[in-house]
Amino acid sequence: MQPEVITSPTRQRELELTLIYQTAQQITQLQSLSELLPRLVAEVSRTFNYSSMGVLLVDEETNELVVRETIGLEREKHLGFRVPVTDAVEGGICGWVAYHGQSYLVPDVLASPRYIKTVEATRAELGVPLKIKDKVIGVLDVQSLAVNGLTERDESILSTLASQIAIAVENARLYEELAQAHAEIQRKADQLQRLLARTVDLQEEERRRIAADIHDSVVQLIYGAMYETEGTLQRLPEDAAEQGDLRNIQVSLKQAISEIYKAIYDLWPASLDEMGLFPSLRSYLVQYEEDTGIGCRLRIQGNPIRFNPPARIALFRILQEALYNVRKHAQASTVEVIFTFQEGRVKVMVQDDGIGFDQEKALAEQQHLGLISMRERAENIGGTFTIESWPGRGSRLAWEFLQQKIERVEPND
Repeated sequence: MQPEVITSPTRQRELELTLIYQTAQQITQLQSLSELLPRLVAEVSRTFNYSSMGVLLVDEETNELVVRETIGLEREKHLGFRVPVTDAVEGGICGWVAYHGQSYLVPDVLASPRYIKTVEATRAELGVPLKIKDKVIGVLDVQSLAVNGLTERDESILSTLASQIAIAVENARLYEELAQAHAEIQRKADQLQRLLARTVDLQEEERRRIAADIHDSVVQLIYGAMYETEGTLQRLPEDAAEQGDLRNIQVSLKQAISEIYKAIYDLWPASLDEMGLFPSLRSYLVQYEEDTGIGCRLRIQGNPIRFNPPARIALFRILQEALYNVRKHAQASTVEVIFTFQEGRVKVMVQDDGIGFDQEKALAEQQHLGLISMRERAENIGGTFTIESWPGRGSRLAWEFLQQKIERVEPND
């Protein structure tokens, strides 16, 4: 049996289909229109030896075709050129193709009333719709310098290729829209982060002001009342019945001052400015242990750094919130605060031996505002926040920061 002899036209068709496949493979790998369209017209015109070719995409807002890329004759003149999507003559050949969703071959443009003269040398033109399902998203336009320079074979080849090109263009367009949406979301997130940071700063400024006002007004008034009672006691006979009542009033006033000073410290720990983070934290833990009965320990590993003011107050607030959560929810007997300094990073942990909790559920439900607050404060100074918890065996909250983000650097350092 003799082997089959492939005729020249069949062989040519095989080569064309191979080239169509290879071209489609290349152009569908790209993701942005700015990359896709120049490569598309270059590959197709080179593969099929077309002297001039363009891609027009539909602008849905204006219902026009816009030349987005072209190769060959007078490229710069054509980019951005618009024609309406219509079967009227002003739409030209491409407008008709987009309107009807069908190919249109014009062997001699000088004999066609639809031809819009953009290049003097053009003699034949072929428009093929780019379609996604039944929706036309653009037109693939090819021009020739010779009458009958484009044939039904070209129409068949480009129609086959157009479906692949349409998918590539639509994918690229969706990719760009997604990238733009992502960029907008990121911009909004950055804006929100800056707003949140500013809000936190304003809160701290307001806390400082309120603490100062309470100290300068309410505390002074109570001290005044104490002096008045003391003066009254000194004027009364020692056996006067009022002596006991005034002593009780003094005790109550001293208790009120003690409670107010605790509130002032919670509002604004002045020792942060005067002594720094660790002395303030030690003082806070001593008071915390006295108030709660939970054993506290502060452990510092590595070489400590000086914290800049935003980091100092943020870390103090974070640890306040973490210890409050231990007090309220953990049912713990001990809690440890650990600072680890190493290799340009600072890690802070709060670890307790309480009952633990389901951290995924807690974060997913977005009901634990304390956890959200701690995470946001950490992010405001460039940190990350992680949670580990083991039901019945305690919890560990951890924050990690780049040292350069939170370190205080003096001008002469």
